[in-house]
Amino acid sequence: MKEELYIDNKPVDLGSGTNVTLSYKSNFLSDVSKIVSNNSYTINLPLTARNKRVIEGAHIPSCSTRFPRINHAGRYVRNGVELISKGNVSLLEINDGIDIALSWGNVTKFASIVNDNKTLRDLSYDETSYISWIRPSSGAFFPPMYFIDYGFKDTDETIWYHPCMSVKSILQRIQEDCGVTFNIHSRSDMLDRLIIPLTTRYDSDIVSEGSAEELVFANRSYRFDSPIGYFVLFESREIDNFYYAAHYLTNEVSGTFISGIRNKFKNTKYRVSGQMKFKVSGEYENLSLTGYLMRRYGDDDMFTLFSASGTIQGDYYVIEIDSETDVLDCTGSNHLMYFYLTGIASSATTVTDISGSITIQAVAFPTPAPASGDDTINNRYYYIPNLPDIKQIDFIKGVMSMLGLFAIPGDDNQIEFYPIEYILENKSRKYDWSKYLVSTYMDNRPISMSFSYSEFAQNNVYAYDEDDYGKYSGIIKVNDETLDLEKEAITLPFIPTETNGDKAYIPLYTYDDEGNLQYDEDDDARILLLPSVNSTKPTFIGLSWPELIDKNYKGYKSIVAEQKVINVSIRIREVDLKDLDMSIPVYLSQYGKYYAIVSIQVGENGICKCELFQLED
Repeated sequence: MKEELYIDNKPVDLGSGTNVTLSYKSNFLSDVSKIVSNNSYTINLPLTARNKRVIEGAHIPSCSTRFPRINHAGRYVRNGVELISKGNVSLLEINDGIDIALSWGNVTKFASIVNDNKTLRDLSYDETSYISWIRPSSGAFFPPMYFIDYGFKDTDETIWYHPCMSVKSILQRIQEDCGVTFNIHSRSDMLDRLIIPLTTRYDSDIVSEGSAEELVFANRSYRFDSPIGYFVLFESREIDNFYYAAHYLTNEVSGTFISGIRNKFKNTKYRVSGQMKFKVSGEYENLSLTGYLMRRYGDDDMFTLFSASGTIQGDYYVIEIDSETDVLDCTGSNHLMYFYLTGIASSATTVTDISGSITIQAVAFPTPAPASGDDTINNRYYYIPNLPDIKQIDFIKGVMSMLGLFAIPGDDNQIEFYPIEYILENKSRKYDWSKYLVSTYMDNRPISMSFSYSEFAQNNVYAYDEDDYGKYSGIIKVNDETLDLEKEAITLPFIPTETNGDKAYIPLYTYDDEGNLQYDEDDDARILLLPSVNSTKPTFIGLSWPELIDKNYKGYKSIVAEQKVINVSIRIREVDLKDLDMSIPVYLSQYGKYYAIVSIQVGENGICKCELFQLED
C-alpha cells in the first residue's frame, strides 16, 4: 500500500512504523451540538531532515516558530487516490518522532458556536439594524409586524404590535458571524414559516455605549442656590448625540461652561459614573453630588435622579459616583438634568481645588410612534438586542429538532442537515459492499451486534420549556422492555404559546384600575408558525410535539422502534472512501439489510471497522 501525506503542500516522510488510521463519523441520530470532525488517530512521523524542515525546527527547544500553535493544510493520498484534500493538521508532541493529528470534514468554526456559549443577543449588528416602530394610520399589518394578541386594545394609540424575526434569517446571521454554512436538505416549507416574536423593548447596546460622554468638572467658584447647594458646572465641549445634548451657560468674565444635560427622548434613563475631588471648608452634612431633573426656570417640579456621597481622604473630599437614574419622561430645553453639591447649608462653606469627571451614558427604551411622527419618542426597534436570551447552539438544536433533522459534517465548515427519510429514500443509491465484507466467523455473523443505540428509553419524551403538565409534549416509543421506562429526550428552549381564536396570545400588556397601559416584560423565548408564507397571523398550531412527531419523525420512529447495531470488517476501496456520503445507506446481501453508517475506522490494507445501524423495511 502506497501512502502520501502533505503538510502545507509539502511532502513528509512516512516511516515503516507510521500508521495512518482514519475515523469517519456521521453523527447519526445525535443532536447537532455533538457533531465532530472526521479525524485520524495520532500519526507518528519519523524525525527525518525533511520532516524537521516541514515543522520549521519545532523539535528544537530554543526555536521560536509558531508551527505548533497554528493549524496547517493537510492532504492524504492512498494508492494514488486523494482521500483527504482539505484537511487540518496539528502538531501534538515531539518525542522519538513527530506526533500529528489530521482532521477533515472540518467543523472547527461550528465548534465555536457550541463551546463559546454565545447567545442570540451576541450576534453582530450595526447602528442601522433596526426598524422604525410606527403605528400606521391605516392599522395595516406587514412583516415584520404580525397580528398577535399582546393584550392591548386595538383602539389604544400608545402602543403597536411588536416586530418578529424569521427563524431562517436568524440562522443566516449565525452562519455569517461564525463562518459556517448550513445546507438544509428538507423541511424548507416549514422552516420558511417559523418566526420568533420579539417580546422585549431593549435599546441597542452599541448605540447606548456610543452615547457615553465624559464631563470634566470646572475648577471655579460655584453658584450657591439655597436651599439646594452649590450648582456644578463642567468644562465646555460640544456634546450632541442621539439621546441628549449639553446645555451651556456663558459668563462674560468666566467664559462658557456645560451647565446641564437636555434629554431628547421619553422613556430614557442614564448611567452616571466617575469621581469628584475637592477641598471643602465650613459646615456641611451628608455632602453629596446629586443629579436633579428640574425646570429650566424655577425649582418647582424638581426630581432627584441620583445622589452619591463621599469620604474625606487627606485634605480632600472624594465622591465616587456609580449610579443609574430612574426613567425620565420629560424632554426638551424646559427640563434639564442639573448637578449640585448638596448637604451644604450656606455659601459660607467654600469648595475649592475641584477636579475629576463623570461619564454619562443613556438608554432609551423603544416606543412605537404615531404615523404623524413624534420627535420625543425613540422608535428605533433593534432586532438583535430583543432576540430571546438563549444560546445560539440551543436555538439551532431546538429548530433542527422541531424539523426532525440531524447533522453531518461537510467540507469547508459546511454542515449538512438531513431527515432520516433522506437516508431511507437513498436506498436506490446504496453502497453495495456485500462482496467486500470480511468474514470473522464461519457463519458470516458480524463481529458484534447490539440491540440499543445511544441513550434511549422505552418512552422518550419531547417537551417544551416550562410546559410542566406536558400539554404540548410528545412521546416516541422504543419496543424494548430492557430499557428504562422513560427519559427526557429533548426539551426545546422555547415556551408554548396559547392561541386566542385564530391568533397567538402573548400577554405583554395589561391595564390598571385607572385604565393606564402597563407593560409586563416577557423575556421567555417563543416560536410561532405562519399558516402560509404570506399570512399575518402566526399561531402555535402545528408546533405541539405530537404534531411535529407526526409530521417530521415518521422515518425516525420506524428505525428506532427496534434497534440493531452491527460491527463488521469491510475492505472498502479508496475510490469509495474518497467520495463517501454519509447520507447514503450500505447494503449487505449476507444479511439482506440496509444500514446507516455510524462510523468507519480505516486501518491498514484497506480493512475498515464499520459500525452500522440497521434500517428496518
